[in-house]
Amino acid sequence: MEIVGIPKEIKPNEKRVGLTPTGVRTLTEHGARVLVQKDAGTGAGFTDDLYLKAGANIVSEARELWQMASIIQKVKEPVSAEFGFLRESQVLFCYLHLASQEQCALVKALVASGITAIGYETVEVDGSTPLLKPMSQVAGTLAGYYAGIFRNLTEVTRNTARLSESGKKLVHQAAGRYPEIPKGIVPGKVVVLGGGQAGLAAAETAARMGGQVFLTEPDPKRKQFLTVYCREENVPIIIRDPKENVEAILSDCDVIVSAVHRAGNRAPVIISKEMLGKISRSKKKLIIDISIDQGGNVAESHSTTYDDPVYLDSFGNIRFAVANMPSICPKQASAVLEQATLKYSLALSEGFESALAKYPELETGINIRCHEITLHSVGIAHQYFS
Repeated sequence: MEIVGIPKEIKPNEKRVGLTPTGVRTLTEHGARVLVQKDAGTGAGFTDDLYLKAGANIVSEARELWQMASIIQKVKEPVSAEFGFLRESQVLFCYLHLASQEQCALVKALVASGITAIGYETVEVDGSTPLLKPMSQVAGTLAGYYAGIFRNLTEVTRNTARLSESGKKLVHQAAGRYPEIPKGIVPGKVVVLGGGQAGLAAAETAARMGGQVFLTEPDPKRKQFLTVYCREENVPIIIRDPKENVEAILSDCDVIVSAVHRAGNRAPVIISKEMLGKISRSKKKLIIDISIDQGGNVAESHSTTYDDPVYLDSFGNIRFAVANMPSICPKQASAVLEQATLKYSLALSEGFESALAKYPELETGINIRCHEITLHSVGIAHQYFS
């Protein structure tokens, strides 16, 4: 059995944890040794005592945990302070999103280390990404919340685009009630780009909050699914094909939520700077770019944090682009993520090669192995491949 390490997340505002005590108990009951860094689960409401009772060993220092563990399970990708911990003959299992240009330094560090890096978001089963789905649903739901909250907050002005402390408190209160639908905050006219898991969750939440919602989706089969779903669930969402001229509804809307994802690739730019200028003339928008983890769908998108979540673009639109949106409800998010990853965690704890034999889809999750980029889209994004 392998030694599984659960480090404390140190990315700003990230309070989720790679495994909860429930997941740790499952691994230890199957014979794995699990190391949990001190206070790794505190932000998500899981104390060290709960991990001890689940059979884990608590390790004080991150460096010690990384040195001892052969499997490192995290939520988010390593940050620069952790690059020195990466080593050969080790497996890293977490969200990576390496095709984003913001991850250039991380890609170089992973390649240099020789580590095997498996990205949750690129594990594919029958064309779907089951480990991305739970966080996409959380992020989409939160985007629906924020469509109402930010649009109705007078503290968010077009002079400063700063969120007051009272505004931040409202955001945290709403997220703390996930997945409830907030009352009394109507998001207005909303256009959601992309009918995947995140887009559907955003559109459904905004519609149930009382918004007039348009959802764009190019794939005919997905459009049919969305049409049937909305009818059966009695959700008033207008489905549009983005090949149609949607510039009119984009110009007239109050909120744009962009959620177009391509597994393992940089997010496509759906709204160019030229189009952004056109649709901003008649009405300024609130633009929530869920796809920012992969680089963003809208021109002028750049990552923000919950400490300072909004900014003004050059056309006067208020922009929200927090790169780890589900981190604001860490207990719920950690639990639903674990439900999706646990069978793979258990298999990896029994050995990397046996895990690949049991779950061949893990091969699609391997981004980097033995000093080589193995995921073609990542290699293209960082010019390792021609």
